[in-house]
Amino acid sequence: MLKGLRLYQAIIDRSDLLSVPFAIACNQCGFTADSLASCFGDVSRSKPHVLLDVLDRKRIDKIAAFLGCSGFRVLQMADVFCWADYCLIQSSDVFKSSSCAQDSRETADYFASVTKSNVAGSAEFIIDELIAATWSTDLKEAAEKTKIPFLKLRSWRVGKPMPTLKDLEAIRILAKHLDMGTPLVMMSLGVITANDFMIDGITVDIEAELNHALDVEIM
Repeated sequence: MLKGLRLYQAIIDRSDLLSVPFAIACNQCGFTADSLASCFGDVSRSKPHVLLDVLDRKRIDKIAAFLGCSGFRVLQMADVFCWADYCLIQSSDVFKSSSCAQDSRETADYFASVTKSNVAGSAEFIIDELIAATWSTDLKEAAEKTKIPFLKLRSWRVGKPMPTLKDLEAIRILAKHLDMGTPLVMMSLGVITANDFMIDGITVDIEAELNHALDVEIM
């Protein structure tokens, strides 16, 4: 099954609920109907796209505004995260549990800890930690050891340009070398932000947002 189908379905459902033509709904989310459909193998006049390659910060925010939800819910519906990203909870009993309710609570607690970690905007620190974690003398050596391009790491360090979801696989490699959960590293690098866990400046119930994302029924 293609990743992100729940996000596609949520936009379709919201369009129907508001009686908004789908093309207009897509425009409000930062896409054309064709460009959005092309991410999911639907009939489209646009060339095929990988969802995470085009799901940038501007579009995440626009989709959240259209759906009336948090950026976090958008990311969950887009299947940005997988269990392997939560390295801090993989060894817990709930990781091996078959209970969706327990999984949701554990995941929500993990993201709550990420939002309280005060790592936002600490890209320079994270990249410097990579040098230490890989026993390297400088960033170039760390890049060689991790197989992450040096120029990419250097640009992440200064935030120009900042990484996006298109860089997710490289971010996962970085997180693995740092022995950190991927979301924590994403927060440090600015790929996800504290605002993703808020609606109109009010902190959301993370578990509720997670469950809403999981409850979307793909038609």
